[in-house]
Parts: sequence; structure tokens; C-alpha cells
Amino acid sequence: MSEIQLFDNGEFELRIVPDGDSFKVQAPGLARSLGFNEARDMLRTVPEDEKGSEIAPTLGGNQQVWHVSEAGFYRVMGQRQAARIKNDAIRKQVTRFQKWVFGDVLPRLRRGELVAQTRTPIPEDYAAALRRLADEVDARAIAEKQRDELLPLAEAWSDLMEADGTFDWAAVAQIFARITGGLGRNNFLDLLRSDDLKILKANNTPYQFKGMDRFFKVIPTKAGRDATPTTRVTADGLDWLRKRLIKHFNHQSTLFAIGEIA
Repeated sequence: MSEIQLFDNGEFELRIVPDGDSFKVQAPGLARSLGFNEARDMLRTVPEDEKGSEIAPTLGGNQQVWHVSEAGFYRVMGQRQAARIKNDAIRKQVTRFQKWVFGDVLPRLRRGELVAQTRTPIPEDYAAALRRLADEVDARAIAEKQRDELLPLAEAWSDLMEADGTFDWAAVAQIFARITGGLGRNNFLDLLRSDDLKILKANNTPYQFKGMDRFFKVIPTKAGRDATPTTRVTADGLDWLRKRLIKHFNHQSTLFAIGEIA
């Protein structure tokens, strides 16, 4: 296992492990700082490919410890909305932690301090030193590009999410603008109603399919003869839609490769 890098401000700490050009964050400390009772409560909304576990040193000896990937870290940071936490002390704690992460930890990671602090020993000759330096510069540039692309998504996540944890169609269209080429709300809905995708009916409620209740929240109409139900998209629904949109556009054009959009 790579060397653990500790970020500590006296109140909070993050244990971060280099992972190629990216990094992983140990889940227990991250969950406590975000006000969760246990790491598993935080990890419920994290996709399988953005979390994992491995043997790591702890105060109680080597133990199996859960972690989140860089993308999973941005996801849980964005999903945890302090304004929705009822406990005043925990709400203020989460606010302080997020301010520290976005204002201090992520800028340090973006500057490559994680790479610098875990650098391998100096090579034995000049040519090897140049190769090592070039590799580090390339790795740092790739890592910074990935973080710069994902960080705005993490920061915008809480702004787009409603209090019940769902998204309206305008927000969903905005989230997937990179995949769809910038389709607005109405054109995006037309796409979902098209014969190619056939995800939504004419009234914008989803067709019946396995897991529909997990992906969409349909709010019944209370009054009005011509009124239609309101459909909102859950966090799981976003991932479900993302996979189908990527597959659709990959078949339609060479501009979007499968897996290009995280």
C-alpha cells in the first residue's frame, strides 16, 4: 500500500493515499467529519466503482478500511448539504469541514503537494533524474486537469439538488450538457421521449421498468383536469440516465466515447 498522507487542521483530518495519477480517501475519518455515525451510512450513495476497501494500518493494528476514490470523494462532499442537517452542532461542523476541504485541501492537492510529499528517492544519475522529473510533471498535469474538471461538478451538485435529494429536468439537462451537446430542458425531454431512448411518456412520466421507483420520483397531480404529474430524478437516476445517454451518443457520433463522462 502507498504511503498515507495526512491532512490535519487541528479539528479535522483526512487520510489520503496516492493512487497512480489520482488518490483515495479513507472513509472512516471522512464520514466522521461529514457528520455520519458510520462510514457505511456515507457510502450508501457511492457507486461501487467509486469505493473499495483494503488493509491499512490503524491504532488497533492492520485492519480492513473502506475508502472512496477521487470521484467518490467529490461526490460525497457535494451530496452532503449542511443546510439539510437538523442538528445545529453537526450542521456547523460539516460547514467548517467543507470550507476547509474546498478552501485548503483541494487547492493543495491541485498544486501537486500530495505528489511532492510522497516523491520517491532521488535517482542515481542525471538522465534518470530528468526522466523522473518529466514523469512527475506529466502526472501532475493530468491530475490537476481531472480535479479542475470534477471540482466544479462537486460544488454545483448541492446547488442543483432540491431539499428532498432529487433534481428537476432543468437541472438534469444542465448536468448532462456535456454529453448532449448543450441541450436545454425542453429539447432534453424530447430526446428522452424519442423512439431511440423511449425513457419518458408524453406526459414526462417514466415508462414502467425495473427500478423505476429508485431512479425517478413521480409526484401525483392534486387538482386540475389538464394538470400532469411531476417527475423528478434521484441521484441513482442520474447515474442510470448517464449510462444510457453515453451509449446513445456513442452510437450516434464519434464525438463521445463510452466512459468519457464520469
